[in-house]
Amino acid sequence: MNYYYSDGRSKFGPFTLEELRSKINSNTLVWREGMSQWDIASNVSELKGLFVTPEPISNTQPQPVARKNRGLLIMAIIGILASLWFLIAGTYAFATHTHIDEAAPVQLLVSLYSLAFSIVVVVKTSSSR
Repeated sequence: MNYYYSDGRSKFGPFTLEELRSKINSNTLVWREGMSQWDIASNVSELKGLFVTPEPISNTQPQPVARKNRGLLIMAIIGILASLWFLIAGTYAFATHTHIDEAAPVQLLVSLYSLAFSIVVVVKTSSSR
């Protein structure tokens, strides 16, 4: 069976089904003998098989988000260790009075905030995996 196709201004053909395959897409207007009017190719039953979309290829590579989360997790763990060190050192200095009066309370406060922030980051990145 011979088919014709149109670009909206001109018609082309006749073409066999095999010849038509490389010339049209699912929205191209087509006509063949026996059809009452032009129709888009995806509506013509014998042409529907030409426009099957292949399944997407699955991506087996690690996602960039996972790599970013891993980096955040490592930085948060380093933050926890540094905060604990400053917290212990600050507490020792405060308890033994080997500190500058204004510096130790600030060191303790910054260490507590840093520790809390680091723990929140660890929890968030661990739960998003």
